[in-house]
Amino acid sequence: MKIMSNIPEIPMMITTDYKTFKIGDRVRVQFVAKKYPEYPYSGGGVIGHIKSINHNSFVIDYVLDTKVIEFDDIYIIKKVDDAETFDTVPNINDEEREFWRTHWITKDGIKKKTAEDLKMLEEFNKEWKK
Repeated sequence: MKIMSNIPEIPMMITTDYKTFKIGDRVRVQFVAKKYPEYPYSGGGVIGHIKSINHNSFVIDYVLDTKVIEFDDIYIIKKVDDAETFDTVPNINDEEREFWRTHWITKDGIKKKTAEDLKMLEEFNKEWKK
């Protein structure tokens, strides 16, 4: 995803698909995967309010900290409401939900779950929900 900065009277970010973001918006950012680029949803993320917008980055306030986010580090960005957290909405979209349903992090890196793994997890979830 490419982000272009447009500096009118009120600084705004405009994405290549014409979504606009301004100071004060609460956003969820999914980062570009650097450690495992073959797995696009492994880049982590952050949720917070846009504090300022620069020509190649923006600053986000989250929890008790701030973070400078370069536009090139963004894989997906979207506006979210105050109720959204990583606990209430663990995945940014259905594609990420499906990715983590079929993959997991192991000591050897991210691996695709086998049919046997998926069956075992399904059985575990059935037992756990009883």
